[in-house]
Amino acid sequence: MEFIIWGKYQSRAERLASYLDCNIHYIHSDQSILVRYMSSLTKSLNIMLKSKSDTFIIQLPPNLIIYLLPLIKMFNKRAKIILDMHNGATRGSWGKLPFIWKIMDKYSDLIIVHNEDYFKEITNTGKVTTKLIEVLPDPPAEKHRTAILGLNHSDFLKEGKTNVLIPCSYNPDEPIFELVELAKMNPDLHLILTGNKNKAFKLLGDREIPKNITFSGFISAEEYKYLFLHADVVMGLTKNENIQLSVSTESLSFGRPVILSDTKTLRKLYPNGFIFTVNQPEQMKDCIKHYLEDYQELTKELGVVRQEKINKWNVKLEKLRGEYNL
Repeated sequence: MEFIIWGKYQSRAERLASYLDCNIHYIHSDQSILVRYMSSLTKSLNIMLKSKSDTFIIQLPPNLIIYLLPLIKMFNKRAKIILDMHNGATRGSWGKLPFIWKIMDKYSDLIIVHNEDYFKEITNTGKVTTKLIEVLPDPPAEKHRTAILGLNHSDFLKEGKTNVLIPCSYNPDEPIFELVELAKMNPDLHLILTGNKNKAFKLLGDREIPKNITFSGFISAEEYKYLFLHADVVMGLTKNENIQLSVSTESLSFGRPVILSDTKTLRKLYPNGFIFTVNQPEQMKDCIKHYLEDYQELTKELGVVRQEKINKWNVKLEKLRGEYNL
């Protein structure tokens, strides 16, 4: 089974691939958009045509890879196409590509979405046959949990500060400007924002950035895990509904409580073991204080939630394995 992702390392994808015994392929380029997409299409096609497997999991977005599906089915009649669909696939320009929904409906064998709210959002469009879509939440834990880290230090953690790790993609749904204000108002905090810092700087433009914000850029999986476990606070933020943040399942995987944005979807998914904040500096500061004061109790609650979700997820996965011969 091949798992194709147009992007860089993703802990969520690694967890899913480990359960499904996939070969995971990250396709990434820093070239211009046109060259990048043409290169990614060529590499994706090459992987699927040369693979000894007949089962392919394709992460969306980007959605351009959908145009390869008729070709794959033509050359390999046994090919089974599973679409790992995320919110961005149906929002903005990706969901408006010509014929994208017809191709998806005709040539995909299964569409996986990650929560019930997004399932309803897609089915309400009427563009995809409902019987093709299954809800499979993000894996709540690693298949083989590694207790030992190779790192025992990170320069991103500052002594004398409350270090707050915030994984970011700098997409429009994230309250980046509010985080800048949070840092300005609270010099005792040190915010560590991961992800593409060039994208961050482009987003912020000429806005003054306080010294107690660090844009880490892309970091290794090992250092990310170290920061997740050793920062004083971890936050995952979004302005949008129907999104299951990766940081929430990383929280379950690593056994570390986090602060999440207060959305209906996230509250439904995680009724216990998490703190929820409004995406405003004052409320974020209050939640950080609450998090530090109640950390031990939150950790106990999270442990219970984690085990419940692992049990439910394993049952769901075995059901899908049986129904779709995965």
